Amino acid sequence: MILGGPSIETHSSNVVESQSILTISQLLQFNCAIRRRKDADSINLGMVIHAETRKNDLIDKIFSLELSISYGRVMNTSTAMGNSICDRFQNDDVVCPAKPRGNIFTTGAIDNIDHNASSTTAKGSLHGTAISLFQHPEVDNLGTDREGIFINENLKRDKIKPLPERFSIVPPVILPKEPAAVPLLEGPLMIHSDHFSDAQDIEYRWLNHVRQEIEKRDDRDKETMPCSAFHSNLSQSHLVKAIPLEFSSVLPLFQEKAKSAAMIRHSMTITKECVSFLNPGQIPAMACDQPLYALAKNIQWILPERYGENLIVVMFGGLHIEIASLRTIGDWLQDSVWVNALSQSNVASAGTADSFLK
Repeated sequence: MILGGPSIETHSSNVVESQSILTISQLLQFNCAIRRRKDADSINLGMVIHAETRKNDLIDKIFSLELSISYGRVMNTSTAMGNSICDRFQNDDVVCPAKPRGNIFTTGAIDNIDHNASSTTAKGSLHGTAISLFQHPEVDNLGTDREGIFINENLKRDKIKPLPERFSIVPPVILPKEPAAVPLLEGPLMIHSDHFSDAQDIEYRWLNHVRQEIEKRDDRDKETMPCSAFHSNLSQSHLVKAIPLEFSSVLPLFQEKAKSAAMIRHSMTITKECVSFLNPGQIPAMACDQPLYALAKNIQWILPERYGENLIVVMFGGLHIEIASLRTIGDWLQDSVWVNALSQSNVASAGTADSFLK
């Protein structure tokens, strides 16, 4: 009635689930309470709008409707949050997010982060480095919760505390002109194939499903379940063990470019410190793309006493591992009858089938 007036046609139509009606209903429900509610929702709304838009006029307009806190309090709360997190960094003696849990397997990832401002009023762009942490809990080990951060809004500060210099300052590195010698592998190369065999069994279940559906060709209404839908249904059944969600977080960004020896070595140092703090005794593992991987391996071979392959594991990211695997399969099928098979079966044209190999 507030939106459309006392109209029978409006009430008879299916408009109950519209967002505008839900918003008005929630506002009425929120303000028609006997006791005054806490301002946690108002703080959250103000912080979210400021993070998304950075517009003080919009926050002040919402504040005038008593839906959010004022812009000044948003800035004070944001500064208090930053100072509280910096205090945690100082107490822990390591720059590590408060969200990750302790005593579970932790890996790091390094990548460049680029932002090219497209607006005409922009004053610059960013070509920096981002370091992420990923924690992989197991069914029988979900990790231990870390102590939360207390935010004191009454502590007035005009500026946010600086990050520890050991984290924010990137030491210079000069690599020798001659490439480092690749160390020889000592001992046998052991491969644990347990995970591979489990994944192979799941793929064979899909193939058996396809074979069974092909044998039921008499029923025209029967359609073969796609591979993605089959694995989705399989993950929800008892055949696949439920895997807990991983925890991910991003450390404060660096303005230095990622493709430099100094930034890569500094990233390796930070990854080692964070992993040692969150999961003591674990050998750190770090993922990156191909150009950064080459720099990291070169640093490992030049400085084996600090970044040797027995002290930190450097590997490709999952996407680059998959790309390399697919290219290898394409090389294997290059001189086969792959193109003819796909073109004659009307799956794809000859040119498209040939592009699959690359």
